Amino acid sequence: MSRDEEPEDLASWFAFGAVVAWVYAADANTTSASDGVVHTFNRVSELLDEIDNDLGDTQLLNRLLLVMNGLGGTTESWATLSQGVREAVDRLRFR
Repeated sequence: MSRDEEPEDLASWFAFGAVVAWVYAADANTTSASDGVVHTFNRVSELLDEIDNDLGDTQLLNRLLLVMNGLGGTTESWATLSQGVREAVDRLRFR
């Protein structure tokens, strides 16, 4: 794989995306917040959108956008989103 390529198979793509999101999150914590936060949010939203497309019924990206827009930004909303992500990952893992 070259430096700017992403894996083709679905399992590797999700794993690669998660690693990239962690790298961006670490970058956001150590450098200018604006770039790292934007990159982290973009990568996480790409991952959630792909999960939505693959599973068809999770609405994870919509839930994230609601939480980020302050329409559901409570601890309970974040917990619900996190639980939804865990359930979706389990579904993907056992396909």
